[in-house]
Amino acid sequence: MATDRPVDVGSGSRVVVTYAAWSSDTGKIDASAYVAGVVEDGGTCTVTATSAAATRSASSAASADATTTVCADLVVPWSAADGSPSVVVGYQSATTSAQSDLTTVEVDR
Repeated sequence: MATDRPVDVGSGSRVVVTYAAWSSDTGKIDASAYVAGVVEDGGTCTVTATSAAATRSASSAASADATTTVCADLVVPWSAADGSPSVVVGYQSATTSAQSDLTTVEVDR
C-alpha cells in the first residue's frame, strides 16, 4: 500500500490545455488537455469554468498515451448569459497533482 503523498509538479504549469471552446448549439464548454511528463492511468481530470456570473466544474478519467496523460471529454454546461469564463484544468492521481494556466473561453452574447 502506497503512503506517499501526491507530488505537486508546481510552477511551470504541467497541464497543457489543448482545446477549450463554447458551442452555442450545445450550450456547453468542451475542453481537453494533457499532463506533460506523466504517463499513467487512474487519475482524474477536472475542468472548472469561472466568470463573474457562475462557476461550474466537470471531471473525467485520465488515460495514458505514449508520452503523456490525456484529459479528454471535459464538458461543462454553460449559458451565454454567464459570460466568457476563465477555464482551468486540474489533474489529480495517487502520485501527481497539477493544474493548467487559465484559458479564456469566448462566449458570444
